Amino acid sequence: ILTANDSICAGEQTIITAMNTNLTITFDYVWSPDSVIVTPSATNVVTVDPNTSQYIIVTATSNTGCIVTDSIQIYVGNVPTGSVIATASETLVAEGSTVQLIGEPSGMNYTWSPGQGVVNVNAQITNAVVDQTTIYTLTVSDGICAKTDTVLITTFEFICGDPYLYIPNAFSPNHDGENEILYVRGALVEEMVFRIYDRWGEMVFESFDRTDGWDGTYRGKELDPDVYDYYLDVTCVGGDEAIIKGNITLLK
Repeated sequence: ILTANDSICAGEQTIITAMNTNLTITFDYVWSPDSVIVTPSATNVVTVDPNTSQYIIVTATSNTGCIVTDSIQIYVGNVPTGSVIATASETLVAEGSTVQLIGEPSGMNYTWSPGQGVVNVNAQITNAVVDQTTIYTLTVSDGICAKTDTVLITTFEFICGDPYLYIPNAFSPNHDGENEILYVRGALVEEMVFRIYDRWGEMVFESFDRTDGWDGTYRGKELDPDVYDYYLDVTCVGGDEAIIKGNITLLK
């Protein structure tokens, strides 16, 4: 009976064992082809290093004169050394953030592990929700040969508030090109309601997107320098919520 790891990468070796199930008989072994035999081939165990998929043949001659021939096919794949690369869109993120995992090269079979939080563990490019510092291992295979690489995603504890979320206390929409727009600052904002009121309690601005900032106007008219109150109801990455109130000085 011939046994071996029959799926290897080009350049790797594998060991083939011929097991004799009848201990009353002894055999002498001859393995072929010689071009792939690494170790002496007169024993029941041989090391081979084929560069392409092929059969390895053994001829066993017993002490009774019986000759037995058998073969085993060794499948050889080719994933070039150094070609497997695992990367991520970000490697330092807040707990609960979503990152993109990216594998190379293209045109292969992929497996990401651990799979917890990964949208598609068998995709070359996929998203993953990272709740804690994690080493992701990418296994790339051509169906025979498999090689791996890893990427480390480090997480930090995130607070849905200062310093990760804040609103400047002043801005100057005076057309000088600096501090013209007031934005909610915080890359980890998922949902928000941001409202600004004048000193008489009238709402002069409302936004639901942190990329939509206030330019200091109301109904198309530039407002006078003054102190304005704001109200922010926000949901951050991971589902944390916060309500933040304060004031902003409009300068000219």
